[in-house]
Amino acid sequence: MTTSKRTLFILWILWLATSTSVKAEVSETLGTFRFSEFSLKPLLHVQEETGSAFSLQTTYLGFEWKRDENLRGQLLLGSSDMIQPAVWFSPTTTPAFGIIEAYLEGKSLFGDFRAGLVNLQMGYEGAVPEWAWVLPQTHFHQLGWMIHRDFGFQFHFATYPFTTVMTVSNGESTMTNPDNQFWYSALWEVKNSSGLGILATGQVGQTTSLSTGGSTPSLAASKYNFVFNPALNAKIRVGSVSVFKDDGKSLYLLEAGSGDIVQNSFSNSFAFAHLDLAFHLGGDLQLLMRYEQDQPNMSDYTSVIKSSSLGLMATSKDRLQSFTLFGTVNQLYSQFPDNEVQLIFRLNSRYLD
Repeated sequence: MTTSKRTLFILWILWLATSTSVKAEVSETLGTFRFSEFSLKPLLHVQEETGSAFSLQTTYLGFEWKRDENLRGQLLLGSSDMIQPAVWFSPTTTPAFGIIEAYLEGKSLFGDFRAGLVNLQMGYEGAVPEWAWVLPQTHFHQLGWMIHRDFGFQFHFATYPFTTVMTVSNGESTMTNPDNQFWYSALWEVKNSSGLGILATGQVGQTTSLSTGGSTPSLAASKYNFVFNPALNAKIRVGSVSVFKDDGKSLYLLEAGSGDIVQNSFSNSFAFAHLDLAFHLGGDLQLLMRYEQDQPNMSDYTSVIKSSSLGLMATSKDRLQSFTLFGTVNQLYSQFPDNEVQLIFRLNSRYLD
């Protein structure tokens, strides 16, 4: 879809959605159409090496079509950072704002089925909706060490306190699948009523030079120090385990993960981990703390990246608005710290009606 056609399509959707709901004269035929989600997050990012910039991240507007209790469609328009390809694939040029989710969902006694552009729910940040994030993104999530959204088929089953999600998808996060390889993703979660839980996610797939090479090769080796040759076929596996407690006021989270890249019968490993703490200080204030350590090449200790962060978040009483000040020291081996500060404003609403 060209940029002009995509823009016209988005404008048409927005025009159609100016009324709070569109009800058919025969509801059994057309169902209802309405706003479903909204999140706006402008931020100022100041970093020693790259300078300063204003931007919009994890900003989106959602619409829902509902035929009945068993059939619905979801359309999410959002900022391009929410659907960037994983680090293994060739970078793509996408509009600043476009379609980030679009799927049809059917419910049955055996679970829920989704087909289209779906959220794969990888890692703790993938399993938790963006509007519920307390801390900014971790580096490994932001850089795409896992595939976040993709075109495919998803099965979702939940019965308290267990949740299971399984997905088969293209891998490239686009409607094309040039290497004709599928990726398989899964999530398992146990969470009780007090917010204490364990989460495990995993992802496995294969790539060829058709999806990782080309005129703009993958950034995994050229920029992020993975042992990865985009000109060769590869099998990639990655998984994570999280232990957390989120009672709605404070968050305690420990997540660790690892993966490997197999090319020409040689396996090269990588790993990531972070500890997140969000303490409720009383009133509308939270103290935010994070320690993160990532290593894209486990056989090279100089590839280790350590990050220590401290911040404050002030929220409205309904928790739909917030302001966050978040400072980070990024320490690369044998290099000077690369300090950064983020000023984040956020407004979101699960339902506008």
